[in-house]
Formats: sequence, structure tokens, C-alpha cells
Amino acid sequence: MFVLEKATKLSHATKAAAHATGLKSQFVRDHFVPSYWTDQMMASLAGKLQVISLLSGALHLDPGSWLNDDGPAAAEIGSLNCFTRAGVNPDQVKAPHRVIVRTAELALRGFNRSYVDPEESPLELRSTLLRGTRAENRNYIALSDLINYAWACGIPVIHVKDFGKGVAKMDAAVVNVQDRPVIAICRDDNAFAKVAYKLAHELGHVAKGHWRDYGFIADVEFKVDDHDDIEREADEFACTLIYGDAHFRFSPLAIDPSEVVATGHAREIDPHALLLAFLREAGKKNPAIYRQYDKVQRGLSAGQKARTVILKRLFSEIEADLLTASELNQLQLLTEATQIVGSPC
Repeated sequence: MFVLEKATKLSHATKAAAHATGLKSQFVRDHFVPSYWTDQMMASLAGKLQVISLLSGALHLDPGSWLNDDGPAAAEIGSLNCFTRAGVNPDQVKAPHRVIVRTAELALRGFNRSYVDPEESPLELRSTLLRGTRAENRNYIALSDLINYAWACGIPVIHVKDFGKGVAKMDAAVVNVQDRPVIAICRDDNAFAKVAYKLAHELGHVAKGHWRDYGFIADVEFKVDDHDDIEREADEFACTLIYGDAHFRFSPLAIDPSEVVATGHAREIDPHALLLAFLREAGKKNPAIYRQYDKVQRGLSAGQKARTVILKRLFSEIEADLLTASELNQLQLLTEATQIVGSPC
């Protein structure tokens, strides 16, 4: 319950906002309230209204609802579609939905480039991207190529992995914010091929127009042979883009693990992606072969941080003068980027 007249601490407001959104009170305090604000803000009506205005804007709460005896209510921020095989109820994704929307809003606010629809044909896009990689003496599509292409189309790629303790997580998502698509990667995978596949999948949702029809698409878990039409379409787009075949399957018995790199180059496929195809399809059904391939994958991925690549590109695209210092700080908090890009000036 939030009674405006009796609220004397910031925690009263953050708990009310957390209750309305499904987030945790401490997460709201840490990510949506300036660190220098104290309980003194709640000592006057003007201060309370400033707190309410800030939380309502950042978390899309109905400002007038703070006067209700039962506290503020969450405002509508578009439809939500959750595709999950992990036993997660779509309602559980409503809280991270708001965090991703806020992060996407900040990214778009600090990014001054028009949106262009990506190529709808994954084969055409694959051909275009491969022409660029060959100029760099590389004959396969890597994560960096997909990140560069998304930004060139005016599609911000953000990384948000923390939604607070106990809040449902997802692998990736695409969200429609102000009639612009934004792609969010939400897992801290270090294997570049895993992240590249997720990004290609979300690009498929954008290229096929799903983001316009559904508003927010949360992919909680990726699975081969998905039976949902738009998920299958996005998967086929990703497989074609990465592997050159919408129904690509890789038998680990076809080549020796030590030949993965050479085979990848011969087929114009990232060697990491060949390993991913096996690990996604076969899992641990054959432990001996799995261990062989997993060892190769860990060797290829040593020391690499996909999240770092995504966040460095995000903040290189942000024009700091388009955001307030508070907004830039919040964007860094929500993406946990301070250690990567440094504190805002």
C-alpha cells in the first residue's frame, strides 16, 4: 500500500513501484533512482512528486495511480509474446519486459540514425555479408558482422542480463519502441557463435516483420524444430544466414573434432557455429564425442567476451549530448557497462 501523505522514505516509493512491476525493491532503488537521492527527497510534497515522476517515466507507471490506496499501477506498454520451452509462464516475463523497454528507450534516445528494414531474404543477406568478410580475408559470418549490420540498419543491439534476484530471465528479445525495433541479448554467453545465432534469430523476427505484429517477443529458450510459426521462421532465417541452409544439421561423426576449423572454412561457416550445431542438436547423448567437441569449443572461445563486444559497440554509437547525465548513467547501470566503458563524465 502506498499512501502519499504517509510516505516518508524512498523505500516506500521503490517498494510500491516494485509491487506494480514485479521487480524487486532493491533493484528499482539501484537502477532507477539516482544514487545521491536520500530520504530527504520525501520530506516535501515537491520531492515526493519528483520521485513519483521519475519512477513513473522510467517504469511506465500511471502517475495518477500513486494516489490510490493500493498503490501505483503499471501502464500498458504494448503486447507481450513469450516463446518458452523452459516452463516459464509468460506473465513472469512482464517484469524484465519493462527493464528491456527502458533500456531500449535510452539507447534510441542517444542514437541518431534512421531505421531501414533489413534484407528479408537470409540467403541474400548471407551473400552480402560474406562479400564483406572476404575483403577481411575471412570467409564466414561472425558475431561482429551481425552487430555491424544491425546498427547499419538503425537497429540498436543492447545487452541486459540482470533483472533482479528471482525474476525470470530470457535468452534474447526484440522489442518495438516508438515504432523502432531494438534487439536485446540477455544471457552472458562467452561463446561468440551462441550469441551470433541468437542475434541472427532476432534479426529474423525483424526482417520478417514479427516485431511490428507482436510488439515484444521474448525468446526464453532456443530449440531446434520449434513448432510455433514465427519462431520456426526466425530459426530458419538464422540457420540460413549462419549456415547457408534453413534446415542445416551437423553430424559430429562426419568429421574429426580436430578438423572442425578447416571444415568450417571450407563450408564458409564459422567453426564455432559448427560446434554449436552439434551441441544444440546432440546435446550430451554421446558423452565421449561431446567432451571432444566441447574441448575444441572452449579452446576456440578462450578469453573472448561477447557481452563486451556488444556493449562497446552500443556506447560507441551513443551520442552523449543526446542524453542527460542521469540517463546515460542509468543506461550504464541497466547494461552493467561501467567496468567496460567507464563512468559517464
